[in-house]
Amino acid sequence: MQIVKVMIVSGQYSNCLEVKRSLGDEKYTVGVHEISMGSNKTKVQCDPEGWTVIQSRGQFGNPQDYFNRGWDDYVRGFGIAGRETRAL
Repeated sequence: MQIVKVMIVSGQYSNCLEVKRSLGDEKYTVGVHEISMGSNKTKVQCDPEGWTVIQSRGQFGNPQDYFNRGWDDYVRGFGIAGRETRAL
């Protein structure tokens, strides 16, 4: 089981690298952060190097075909940030 730290910042960033650079290595945490995408804010999973995770697979109780979806689902995003998800 993976433990994910959650640190929600104000959504003033557009990707995880901006979050990491702004907070600095000492304050940056791997986990869920809030970023802005145009006028929308969304929660995303950030990895240790500052990459924004857009798709993650794991054992989260979802069916094997969980990612077998139409384009509209991928455009809107689905799942929960920090779990098996695709959210952008």
